[in-house]
Amino acid sequence: MGISIKEKVGYGVGDLACNIIFQTVMAYLMFYYTDIVFIDAATVGVIFLVARIIDAVSDPVMGMIVDRTNTKYGRFKPYLLFGSVILGISAFACFTIPADMTMNGKIAYAAITYIMLSLAYTLVNIPYSALTSAMSNDPEERTKITAVRVMFAVISGLVVAQIGGLVEFFGEGDKLLGYRYAIGFAALLSTVLLWVTFATTKERHVVVSEKANHTVKEGLAAIAQNRPLIVLSIVFLLILTAGFISFSVNIYFLEHAMKRPDLIGASIMVGTVTTFLGTFIVPHTTKRFGKKPTAMAAIMVYGFIHLLFVANFYTINSVEVYFVIIAIKGIVNAYTWAMGWAMLPDTIEYGEYKTGIRAEGLVYSSFSFCQKLGMALSGIVTGLVLGWFGYAPEAGITQEAITGVVVLFGYIPLAFCIAAGLILKLYNLSETDHLQIRETLSC
Repeated sequence: MGISIKEKVGYGVGDLACNIIFQTVMAYLMFYYTDIVFIDAATVGVIFLVARIIDAVSDPVMGMIVDRTNTKYGRFKPYLLFGSVILGISAFACFTIPADMTMNGKIAYAAITYIMLSLAYTLVNIPYSALTSAMSNDPEERTKITAVRVMFAVISGLVVAQIGGLVEFFGEGDKLLGYRYAIGFAALLSTVLLWVTFATTKERHVVVSEKANHTVKEGLAAIAQNRPLIVLSIVFLLILTAGFISFSVNIYFLEHAMKRPDLIGASIMVGTVTTFLGTFIVPHTTKRFGKKPTAMAAIMVYGFIHLLFVANFYTINSVEVYFVIIAIKGIVNAYTWAMGWAMLPDTIEYGEYKTGIRAEGLVYSSFSFCQKLGMALSGIVTGLVLGWFGYAPEAGITQEAITGVVVLFGYIPLAFCIAAGLILKLYNLSETDHLQIRETLSC
């Protein structure tokens, strides 16, 4: 029996909520740190790295906690109910650095609030992601659920595109105040949407394997034997790093290279709409060509698209061409984002087949860690490259700094995508093999 549209939508708005927070942080937080409160870009990268080191411990611990959760509301849903409040408060706190603080105070404030946000995101997103496998055990149905999820993740871009306007509206020239109110609105909306997911979804297939009470060591040992999961996690990490760099540096590119900061909202909007349209064709393409070939093609196209931004900037520097490239990139982005989440449940069943351990929470926590590690890597790479090219907004933007922005926006994402494509070749779980594994597990 298929999952109703109502429930798929209810599940999807949860990713709308998570991505309102996630994409807002990706699009605006580094810019807020460097250009609004003037924290050095390299220092921001260090803050992101410290948060990821903490995640290396907190993510698997959260995964193990989820695997052992058993309440009247289910294994995963309770975390959406109370974790959403903590997530909203933490996101709001990140954008409330007092203007009269010393620089050391600002750095400490930024580090503490960002780490709080990272832990809160772990608390919500790991059980939310694992909920997919509990809603259905049908691979095609899971792909449809994932497509709806990605669709709503994309819709979040429509909200994120309004943040800049809300900053101006609420701040009336005071950007510190504007960010505070704009992010407060986004955080409140995110909390309410996660409550909707809690109320409208159902856990039908919470599978407890014979080794359900495995230790952390046993769970990690099982993951170490799961080649498809390891390969997919590395690929996901690389492609997300490319995407995060592209998304966050887009603001710098429009602000300083093209000198059109007025186009930031429209840029996010166009990318959002075309990614939304792309989600409708992902399931059909995947069904016809298979998950791995579809993912491989999407990754390569996504990487080389970024060269078009560079070519346009150094030749005609056309706004119209820029938006055409953004539109194409948006469609491909639907594939790069959806394929990882669509392939992940297959690797869980592969792991159960090979080791007898079905540790959904631990597996999803490892994937969530890759997501946040990608954010950290993007911040570190962005900070280092901007610093290398002398980016210092307080002192003025030089031509060398603009070159650094262009390098970040064009060549760096391409390099990460090429690496992701090469590693994806090692993924050895075919559609036929997965079908046989499911038949064996169902016996």
